Amino acid sequence: LQLNDGPPNQNEAFYLNNLETILYKMDAAGNYLNSAGQIIDNSDIGNRVILERYTPGMWLDLNKTFFQNKILNASSDKLLNNNAFKEYFRGLYFQVEGISDQTCMAMLDFSKAKINIRYKADASTGSTSRVRKSIVLNLTGTTVNFLENSFALPTESGEDRLYLKGGQGAFSYIDLFNKTELEDLRAKVATNKWLINEANLTFYVDKPTMQNVTYEPQRIYLYDMKNNKVLADYNYDGTTNSYYPKMSKLVIGGLVERETSGDKKAIKYKLRLTQYVNNLIKKDSSNVRVGLVVTEDINNVKSAYFKNPFVMSDPMSPAGASYNVKFLPVASVINPLGTVLHGTNSADVDKRLKLEIYYTKPKE
Repeated sequence: LQLNDGPPNQNEAFYLNNLETILYKMDAAGNYLNSAGQIIDNSDIGNRVILERYTPGMWLDLNKTFFQNKILNASSDKLLNNNAFKEYFRGLYFQVEGISDQTCMAMLDFSKAKINIRYKADASTGSTSRVRKSIVLNLTGTTVNFLENSFALPTESGEDRLYLKGGQGAFSYIDLFNKTELEDLRAKVATNKWLINEANLTFYVDKPTMQNVTYEPQRIYLYDMKNNKVLADYNYDGTTNSYYPKMSKLVIGGLVERETSGDKKAIKYKLRLTQYVNNLIKKDSSNVRVGLVVTEDINNVKSAYFKNPFVMSDPMSPAGASYNVKFLPVASVINPLGTVLHGTNSADVDKRLKLEIYYTKPKE
């Protein structure tokens, strides 16, 4: 049963924009009304009565008969409590059809979705008068998708290139130090009394590979892959952006740097991990393998569960040690974009991935 069987302009002629949705007061026939309840011309926008305003989104008229039978006429045991109702009504299934000669991409926040059922009921038992009522079903945002990609990438890209792809795509991992390198760095910092000012990784985009790609990720993100949590720098970064929240956490970076002319292709991404490196050196924190992914929203640090978890060797622990990788950042799963970056062994020496550490040393 197709639930969104409303007017054609909600389906066949549906399009996306960044404009708010405004609901106006109307009569049963769909005519606009003024504040006195009088029918006005469709072109008389100034005298329309605004009932509600919504942020940009998808607003659909759903099948009335379905919800009449499924909700309003449901047996009392199905509506007894919240658990019984959730078992009875599992949610909605959204299916998108492709257009052969066009492409479209949108991100829907289902955690803010709701079903608004408006109906009329008797004012009281035995009464012949009817009153308007409404039921609002708030959706949880819990989603399952069945996306499948048909591309193939090496399971391990080695040190030449790093492959990142959102959705059911690809991520990379990085070992910043081996045991000997970390012990050597700790000794040098302690002996020379260095003060670490900044540590960062700069990832250069493989431009020849990406030259025909129209859309490139806006941001990439590093996380503790072993323990499935953010790195220390994420928690220390208190920068926010109320106008555009996805631009928050500016100190840790990860935002794309683009060309200033032409197609404005991506050049590089820079990620700071100063506090993480400081903790490794000063506080003897665990040296973990870090994961690198594209991210749709830097504020979303929730995790998605791998359908097929895999075992990852742990070079930071005694020989033969390993752990199960069960999770991936949700913000990577919901981002459909991907990129290819230069690794530590790229043939282009100037664009090789390097860990840069800036420090201050005491006056002699």
